[in-house]
Formats: sequence, C-alpha cells, structure tokens
Amino acid sequence: MDSHLTQIHRPSPNFGPRHPLLGRDLPDLVVLHYTGMISAKAALARLCDPRSLVSAHYLIDEDGTLYGWWPKIIAPGTRAKVAGRGSAM
Repeated sequence: MDSHLTQIHRPSPNFGPRHPLLGRDLPDLVVLHYTGMISAKAALARLCDPRSLVSAHYLIDEDGTLYGWWPKIIAPGTRAKVAGRGSAM
C-alpha cells in the first residue's frame, strides 16, 4: 500500500534539554494526546506561542498532515515543554 504523508516543519520555542532517563537519550515509547482545540491551526498557534510554555514533538492534523517542531524525527537531548521532567516510571 502506497501512501503520501505531508510533512511540514513548524518551529516552536517551547522545548528544553531532556533529563537523563536511566542513561538513555531517546524515548522508548510514543504517547498520543488529543488537543481539544477547534482546529489544527488553533493547536499550532497555541503550541508555538512562547507564552503558553507547551509544545509537542508532532501534531497530526485530521487530514493526515504531520507538523514537526524539529528537523530530526526525535531531536536527541531535547524534550517538548509538555513532557515535564521526563522522569522514568
């Protein structure tokens, strides 16, 4: 099955250094959240607003468009502000 995925780089100031997770630099799972926003445009505005101090690594629009905050899939050594301290369970 062939599919086309539209990817758009959308910078956000809301990220910081990743805290050490048992000596690992990369996460080992992905958590999906529902934003509750009226549209992807509204969610992007909130996630890229420096006053909100919230972000995510990616936003997937209802049409399948993938918005990424960093040029790499997961930028080593960084975390989205919403990730909190990044402590291990």
